[in-house]
Amino acid sequence: MPYKDPERQKEHNRQYFQEHKKEHRAYGKKSYNKNKECVLTKQKIRYHGDIEEGRRRSREKARLYRQRHPEKVAARTKRHQQEHPDWWQASAAKRRAQQRNAPVNDLNLAQWREIKEVYGHRCVYCQRKMKRLTMDHLTPISKGGSHTVSNIVPSCLSCNSKKHDGEVLRPVQPLLLVAL
Repeated sequence: MPYKDPERQKEHNRQYFQEHKKEHRAYGKKSYNKNKECVLTKQKIRYHGDIEEGRRRSREKARLYRQRHPEKVAARTKRHQQEHPDWWQASAAKRRAQQRNAPVNDLNLAQWREIKEVYGHRCVYCQRKMKRLTMDHLTPISKGGSHTVSNIVPSCLSCNSKKHDGEVLRPVQPLLLVAL
């Protein structure tokens, strides 16, 4: 019997699927294999045989939603930014490196988190322990540096701003190998 309280119903469903995860997945695989031709046909119809056209329509639908519901989108984005500041910082840094044509642009969020962990969440220049550290490129991207593990160290905003695109403030040994 369904619960009258929607939150209680959600919790019940969550708990049920946690307890029956294997059976649920097995049923989904069995259902997919039984109806594989139908599923694939529906996908072809959805994309009209052209994946790019399907992606274009999907982007257009998302754009229209953002136009119609700017408050909801802004609130959701703000909430996500507050909950995941590292993800937003790494994403923005990667985008800037791409725009500035960095020769290598392969740093990911897990690597950035590991770099901060190795340095003890401290600025490499002033040794202050900080919650919020910035990515300091030892060789600036503007001077041919890359956006990769061996060229990035954690730095506080103050020290990174002092350095700008000049020489490092004090000698630093970057991470040469990071095993992930």
